[in-house]
Amino acid sequence: MKPADRAYRLRSNLSSLCHSILPNEREAHDETDEIVLAFSRPFPNKPYFCRRFSCIPIFILFSHPIFYLFAEVSSGDPKSDYLGVLLYTFGLILLFFLLMNVDRRFREYAGRSLVRPYNFFSDIRDRRLIPNAQTAVLSFICSGALGVFLATLLVGFNGHESAGRYFAALLPHSVYAPLTGISLSYVTLIIAGTALTFSATVLLAGVMRFAAIFIRGRYYFADTYNIAVWSLQPLSFFLIYDLIVPRMDMDQTTAAISLVLLIAIKLWCYFRLLKGAGVLFDIYPTKIYGYGALFIAILIGIAYLFLQK
Repeated sequence: MKPADRAYRLRSNLSSLCHSILPNEREAHDETDEIVLAFSRPFPNKPYFCRRFSCIPIFILFSHPIFYLFAEVSSGDPKSDYLGVLLYTFGLILLFFLLMNVDRRFREYAGRSLVRPYNFFSDIRDRRLIPNAQTAVLSFICSGALGVFLATLLVGFNGHESAGRYFAALLPHSVYAPLTGISLSYVTLIIAGTALTFSATVLLAGVMRFAAIFIRGRYYFADTYNIAVWSLQPLSFFLIYDLIVPRMDMDQTTAAISLVLLIAIKLWCYFRLLKGAGVLFDIYPTKIYGYGALFIAILIGIAYLFLQK
């Protein structure tokens, strides 16, 4: 018998047991999902007591491969959506390389933006032609890359108690509740992350356009939007990691690697944004970098106080 068939038979037997004890079919189905999710959590060294008939202790005696197979056949586990997420990530990568192959100018823009950002942002300041459609597509690709990255980590660490404390503090109650965990599906989290990142980029461009009111010169929303989007171009590197992270074990090593990668790329985008704003508004680099470093110091202080609590 194949391991997947064995896991399916174990789940079927467990479902029959729950239906024989609980008269309500819906309650029996929910109880089956709860037990299977308990089996699928890493390091199952404690007995699981059914919530609705606690007189029956069900001890978790399976080895690691078996309870991961339970996670595969569970209807509530995100692994069933991994294939769709990988296809979505491949689609974003294909779209990015399609733009680079179809339009020579986009390939040139992407290279100059990373290698010589000052010259590239100077072209935006001088209003040399950069198609707005390409900029909008690039914004969508970067937003999708970050959305998949964050959604995968949220769903993957949903069952960890240590991560749950941070989720409860950072996420709204409608998204994460300590008793039920993440309430949104994997796909919904990806769509929400993509939409929020895309909207945040537009909002950032709007804030920069509003700040341009107090600076001498004529600036348009298209100028600030191009600066904001192309400053966040390094977010596209998350696409490579998005192909790997859904199949990684959600442990401390994965959390550390993901956190370091997130902080490094975010800081890279942040200082690129400062450079772009300095070039666009003709501000001395030391001045704008000083303001940027002060803002980072304030954020670190807030994060330190939050971690202390």
